[in-house]
Amino acid sequence: MDEHLGPLGAGARIKEVSTPAGTDTEETVSEEDLATTAGTVAGKDASRPPYLELRHLDKSFGDVQVLRDLSLELAEGEILALVGLSGSGKTTALRLLAGFERPDHGEILVDGDDVASLEPARRGFGMVFQHYALFPHMTVFDNVAFGLQAQGKTSGLAERVAAMLELVDLEDYGARKVSEISGGQQQRVALARALAPEPRVLLLDEPLSNLDPALRERTRRELKAAVRKVGITTVLVTHEQEEAFHVGDRVAVLNGGRLEQMGTATELYRAPVSRFVASFIGRSGALRGFIDEVSTERRRADAGHEAWVALGQVEDISVCWSGVSSQPLTEGERVELIVKPESLRLATSETGGALPGRVVELRFTGPLTYCVVRLMGGEELEVLVDDESAGKRPPKVHEEIYVAPREGGLKPRIFQLEDGVSPEDSISRGDGE
Repeated sequence: MDEHLGPLGAGARIKEVSTPAGTDTEETVSEEDLATTAGTVAGKDASRPPYLELRHLDKSFGDVQVLRDLSLELAEGEILALVGLSGSGKTTALRLLAGFERPDHGEILVDGDDVASLEPARRGFGMVFQHYALFPHMTVFDNVAFGLQAQGKTSGLAERVAAMLELVDLEDYGARKVSEISGGQQQRVALARALAPEPRVLLLDEPLSNLDPALRERTRRELKAAVRKVGITTVLVTHEQEEAFHVGDRVAVLNGGRLEQMGTATELYRAPVSRFVASFIGRSGALRGFIDEVSTERRRADAGHEAWVALGQVEDISVCWSGVSSQPLTEGERVELIVKPESLRLATSETGGALPGRVVELRFTGPLTYCVVRLMGGEELEVLVDDESAGKRPPKVHEEIYVAPREGGLKPRIFQLEDGVSPEDSISRGDGE
């Protein structure tokens, strides 16, 4: 990632910062490489002291506890994306950072200073709101200048505003009214206004949610580029996983007010530490079974423990799929497999490890097609269809078909169950039980 440049002085010239080779967050990292990247965060040394810290934050509204012992750390210049289901606490966490709410317990530290008790204006944070909160009757220039004027930073104001407009590629739009520019341009004006006072931390509250998909993708790239040029520590709240993966150096997954996992996009997708993260990140299906055999060959420590999971029987033959768990496993233990569409393929009955089912839906998304197969036990799995898995022709709805693991594909993740169900009650059976 880009090295932190520090706050820009008034009228300072914006400098381009090149990204060092091999530090792009979109780079594909193999499961075996995760251990070697665990000590770095987006190209930064994870041993460096954190710049922004949330320590044991609790927040309740009446009898409802929204945040529970939330702790996380950001390095200086790092971009963190917060994701989670509605009601997970991500917006409350952002409001606590901004100072719009006060925590019941806990600390918020910026470069070692506790700001949890400070008013929003005294924290030195910048914020881009979901609806931008721009003044439509004012010009682009005046909107960007507003924050500087409100803080009494009028020295070199014109040069500072010009520098911010150049940063967001709007240097020729200063005289236009906000009502005369597009939604994507308004988002960049809001970003320029937030950055103009040289904030210590930048907060982004779903800043792209009001844009159409095509504009959102382009604006996302522009936002990320502008934030990286400045090198400011940033927290982004979004409900779009693709946006979180693209913009964030790391992603924090919240569930029920708790932090489930925090890591790079690759870590969350390939090595989830909980069932929630495995099922929440990306598309997935679930199968229940029991541990038939624990592999003697262990993968890298961060990737987990490999085992074979018995899913039932097809034509008197036991069907077992291989998976990986972050916890040690024992034979006979009741477990659940979380399976990604790209981990599966359509197969024939002669294929080893295949489960029978029926096609219930075909979902065409443009470059990809997904086949939804309902197995004999009632579970539904989504299969990524390609030339290899479809064979000579694409599947058809209502067609009887088999699903098998894709050789060399991402292995399913194994999670322990505590429902007390015996191995004999495995639900993926060819007889429909």
